Amino acid sequence: MIVRYLFSMPDGNKIAAGDILDKPLHSQDGENGCLLRFRDYFSMVSKFFQSRKKVLLSLSNETSVGIGQDEFKHLDIISERTGNFYQIARCVFRGGRDNLEFCASTSRRRKRLLLQDFSNLCRLYRDHGLTFLPKPYLTGTIARDNGENARCKIGIAVNEWLDGYWEWHLTDDSHAEAWIPGQGRIPINRGQLSVLFYNMARNIALSFNPGNCSHIWLWSNCAGDFVLSLPEKVDAPVKLTTVRYYGNPWPLLPASGNRQAMLAALLYFFLDVCMVIRIDRISGTGRYLFACQDLLACAVKGFLSGINKILDDRGSEIPGPREFLLFIQEMQPDEFRVVYDHIISVHIDLLRDDAPFMKGHVKQQARELSQVIGDLHLPIT
Repeated sequence: MIVRYLFSMPDGNKIAAGDILDKPLHSQDGENGCLLRFRDYFSMVSKFFQSRKKVLLSLSNETSVGIGQDEFKHLDIISERTGNFYQIARCVFRGGRDNLEFCASTSRRRKRLLLQDFSNLCRLYRDHGLTFLPKPYLTGTIARDNGENARCKIGIAVNEWLDGYWEWHLTDDSHAEAWIPGQGRIPINRGQLSVLFYNMARNIALSFNPGNCSHIWLWSNCAGDFVLSLPEKVDAPVKLTTVRYYGNPWPLLPASGNRQAMLAALLYFFLDVCMVIRIDRISGTGRYLFACQDLLACAVKGFLSGINKILDDRGSEIPGPREFLLFIQEMQPDEFRVVYDHIISVHIDLLRDDAPFMKGHVKQQARELSQVIGDLHLPIT
């Protein structure tokens, strides 16, 4: 099998040069005295995928028909980005009739987080049918070699690669761009951006479990967690690439209970989404910025639409949009600020980088959210 090592760049995939391959990975801690270079990383990923090719082809053939193992003569390992916790890579088996693509996230010092992500994806995609998430395939570990360096291991989680979806970031408080390999940075028009915020909030809301008040949490636009497709029409479908946390993260709230407890859990969830969804870094790497109030209004409508969908699916287990909207419309900005103090304290305890930025925008958020909610009327569309 012919194997190539590449890096994803805005103008296309580039063959990894020797001097780059000799550089150390950014996300490592020298555990057990083992330091990995990009060359080691690529080699270990290649070894992992080649040894499991038959399993991966079988899993993929659940949705792709007629692809045989003997058709795959090439393997491209494409490094998409290097994060604080793990590498994101795309492995492409190139055959005569089709391509197979997989996402390989590798980690040494944060294997627990990697496995937690994968477990959450399995639960939400397979058990709850949340198809805005990538399909999880398998996990495993692989050692650097069989000798003295065998203690150097990486964990790998293989998920469906979200083909046709791209990372995006705000360029100011009301404009954004998508990062499309081979095309560069493509502006997102205002209609698509409005629908993007609506769809992100709606999808997150769909993760709410009325039985125990669990939901997806700890996602970030700054990290490129949501990716979008840009068709010619304006629907701007989105996918969430990872689920770092799924549960009820608010220590002041019960995991389940009566209808008032459910309203309180929804309130915390709603307020957190409405704050986090507004935060990004300019072009993904610059200073923090706060999305404008119009985009906040789109997110609020999207969240309530998601709650309405859960109501249709689960009956009276969850307060409907009308009951929840009336509940939050009775609240004053100062009451929102009190709840935000509790929410942000949780983010601070977890050392979230943008928590201080959140804290500095609580007063603006509470005021603008109150204005958006006050202008809403049902039905939400």
